[in-house]
Amino acid sequence: MLLLILAGCKPGGLPFLSQTYPHQNYGDQLKKQGLNNTRIGKQWLNQARLALKNPVRVEVPFAVNGVFYTEQVEALAWKFALKRGASINVSASWQSPDSSGIFIDLFQEQEGKWKHLGAPSQLEYKLSFESKEEGNYLLRIQPELLGAGRFSLQIQYAETYSHFPVQGKDSRAIWSVFGDERDGGKRQHEGIDIFAERGTPVVAPVSGMVSTVRNGGLGGKSVWMQDSKRGHSLYFAHLDSQAVQKGKRVQPGDTLGFVGNSGNARNTQPHLHFGIYARFDGAVNPYPFVDNLFKPVPVLTDFPVQKLQIVKGVKANLRYGPGTSFDVIAALERGDLVWVKGYTADWVQVETPSQHKGFIHSSLLASAELQPARLAEEKWAFWDPFLHPADSFRLNEEAVFVLGKYENYQLLQDRNQNDFWVSLQ
Repeated sequence: MLLLILAGCKPGGLPFLSQTYPHQNYGDQLKKQGLNNTRIGKQWLNQARLALKNPVRVEVPFAVNGVFYTEQVEALAWKFALKRGASINVSASWQSPDSSGIFIDLFQEQEGKWKHLGAPSQLEYKLSFESKEEGNYLLRIQPELLGAGRFSLQIQYAETYSHFPVQGKDSRAIWSVFGDERDGGKRQHEGIDIFAERGTPVVAPVSGMVSTVRNGGLGGKSVWMQDSKRGHSLYFAHLDSQAVQKGKRVQPGDTLGFVGNSGNARNTQPHLHFGIYARFDGAVNPYPFVDNLFKPVPVLTDFPVQKLQIVKGVKANLRYGPGTSFDVIAALERGDLVWVKGYTADWVQVETPSQHKGFIHSSLLASAELQPARLAEEKWAFWDPFLHPADSFRLNEEAVFVLGKYENYQLLQDRNQNDFWVSLQ
């Protein structure tokens, strides 16, 4: 489950609580008009489903720019992992020569299926959400039928709590993390330790109510408060002194106490032990909730508009995501063609003619240039030998242009700019 805060909310509740959403409404309209029985209408609906089955993998932060073309019916999807408590801001822009728009939809993977969570308004392509569950999420973009234009998309981490628990500090002050061994491995650390000078104010990171003020036990002088938004119990331990009483309602930034080393921390440097306990789940990792230092998302200010590129090096690794930490899907050879789907700062999102999707480093690709050639003999040609090998015809054309190759086929173009493949064997 996610707590979703979306642009363009309708009266009476958030969009993810409703039965329908813009993409679904648009698909229903196509069906009412009978367009779902046309070739192009079927393609549009099918591409929306295929994007969920075969997304590319990315890591947050992520930014990509790309182009949708009128003659190509497609949808793009990006899959990413989130920790529980992590928050994300998603923003997109769309520039179209006409009035067509795009649909942006957020999904969560549940039991091998993608559950729709919500969608932003088509007037302002922005949404913010907080993950209530660790797992995989997916963002899909699809233009309206025959819609064309340039898009940009950014996914950036955002602060979940409006205030860091220790005044004047940030997540760099966390020196001991959730799950660390304690007492020689007999137990695990059920929180994080934030180190600061003795007497530094400990503040409420969210609004809520103080439920317990205690002095004694492992935590020494401690404060418990209830997060009014999420229902979590927040634990602040090893304080030098407390500044609140049980039952007090607090707002983000209100002082709860002061950093110390009371309890079983008396032989350590002053620090705050901060823990989060969720109803029915027990202790959860506080780090994603309090992290407030994020790498900036690399955004391209300009990018080439190219449908097709070729491998210019001896070989190029096609990877699942934009980085060398992602596994290799396939190794492409010099002159191999790929269809361009988007550009990041250093990587190009591509799809091979055999429909493998992934990323290749931009330094390994070049523009596909038309090279004039002549066919010495009549050949069998194919519109798509990888997906529809039986769909062939005899080619009598002598003067052609070579675009590139892939596996055992060469992509040619005739004088009327029709593309087709011929066997290299």
